[in-house]
Amino acid sequence: MKILHMADQHLGLASYGRPVEEFGATLMTFSRAAVLEQVDVAVIAGDLFHSRRPGPAEILLAVRAIRVLTEAGIDTVIGPGNHDGMGTIADPGSHTLAWMAELALNRVHVATGPELIETPKACFAVLPYAHRRSIESTATLRERTDEASRVLEQTINDLGARQLARGRGVPNVFVGHLTTVSARLGSEAAMQLGWDTTVDPAVFDRFDVACLGHIHVRQVVSEKAFYAGSPDVHGFDDQPAEEKGFWLHEGDQGTPWTHRFIASHPRAFQTIDLPYPEGGPGVAKGAVVRIRFATGPTPAEIRDVVDLAKAAGASFVKVVVPEPERRYRGQSAELGELPIKAQMERWLEVNGHSKEPALSIAVDVISSFSAE
Repeated sequence: MKILHMADQHLGLASYGRPVEEFGATLMTFSRAAVLEQVDVAVIAGDLFHSRRPGPAEILLAVRAIRVLTEAGIDTVIGPGNHDGMGTIADPGSHTLAWMAELALNRVHVATGPELIETPKACFAVLPYAHRRSIESTATLRERTDEASRVLEQTINDLGARQLARGRGVPNVFVGHLTTVSARLGSEAAMQLGWDTTVDPAVFDRFDVACLGHIHVRQVVSEKAFYAGSPDVHGFDDQPAEEKGFWLHEGDQGTPWTHRFIASHPRAFQTIDLPYPEGGPGVAKGAVVRIRFATGPTPAEIRDVVDLAKAAGASFVKVVVPEPERRYRGQSAELGELPIKAQMERWLEVNGHSKEPALSIAVDVISSFSAE
């Protein structure tokens, strides 16, 4: 039994001048790798699309890649993530992937809710991302998050029990888009706004293998649980391009499994601190480049270093300059070394303002912030 596992493709993500076709090419790399490796099932563990309203170009690229799989006789299991899940709770028609499920394409299995999907050689327990909107409660956000985490773990246990009860003698595989305790975060951390349920990796022990999505850093979180990570580099805080790709899981029920990484070869992201090293910027061909100035540059200096980077092969150049030192009128160089109250008092004095009541009001305001 061979499974090729990917997640977090984010078709439709617009970043650093890269066209949607670039992300589509990575998805096609996944399909062709599945054909080359002669896998039984291809798993997409959430966030195939970046938006709940994918455009025609993103849909076309997804269908083309999936068609390569079906024509090769490979089953495809697709689960929803937080970006391409249900738009309105209790309304299946609002689900981004509902149209794909409705088509009932041959060998394409789309889960728009927690469910078991059976293929000839395996049984898949698929769990969508749990949105905050699905938890109706008057409790605090932290309490709701903890409760949702407990519910998720129970749901995973229930799915596993249902798999075992079928007793088919085939591998039982988990597919989910979620966060595990102690998972190492990547570029997706910027997308999380105070809400994310977490589960203990031990909850996957009853499965033969767990194919996970949602965390953009490829990693192993337990003997049986694997994050594929995003197959494209999504930002400068993401993994290097050479660490991006897919997992090839191979084994059978009750037997040891092997897990092999297959590179996706996405566009590289590169940071260069000025001055350029001798011989030029040394840019990887087609890379998205971030250039960091040590001191404030002139417009001409910015233009020159950008031109050099592009001439060396950069596809997109982002310039980072140091924040200018902000100094109020009358502020001396050593003012920042004084306590806050003394700074305010000095500023009022230098600028010819009466100390009261301004100083007392300011001290009260600062004290109220400190108390919180």
